[in-house]
Amino acid sequence: MDTSIRQLRIIQSALLISIVLYVFVALHAPVRSHGIPLMILCLALLSGAMAIAVFVIRTKMVAKCEGLLATQPDDKLVLSKWRSAYVLMWALCEAIAMYGLTLRYLGFTMTQVAPFFAAGFLLMLVFPARRPEMAR
Repeated sequence: MDTSIRQLRIIQSALLISIVLYVFVALHAPVRSHGIPLMILCLALLSGAMAIAVFVIRTKMVAKCEGLLATQPDDKLVLSKWRSAYVLMWALCEAIAMYGLTLRYLGFTMTQVAPFFAAGFLLMLVFPARRPEMAR
C-alpha cells in the first residue's frame, strides 16, 4: 500500500509540475491570430463536464475501492482499480490544463486561458492520494 501511495504521489507531482510548465510555455507562446470565441466556450463546457467527471470518479470509483481496501488491504485487484481511478482523475485534470495551452496557441490571451490552468491545477490538488484508512 505504501509503495502504491508513493507511486501515486510521484505521478501527481509530475503532473502538477507539467501544468506549471504549460503556464510557462503559454506565457512565452507566440500568438499570431485572434481566437474564435466559440472555441473557448466549447472547451469551457467540455472542461466543466470533465470536472464533474472527476468528482463522479472520486465519489464512485475511489470511495468504493477505499472502502474495500480498508477491510482488505492486500486485495491486488482492488488496489489496481484504486490506483487507476486516481490516475484517471488526474489525467482529466491535466486535460483541462492542456485545453488552456491549446487555447493560448489558438490566439486567446493569457487572461482568458488562465482559468483552465487554475482549474486543472486546483482540482488535482483537491484530490491527493491518501491511505484508505484516512478516508474513513
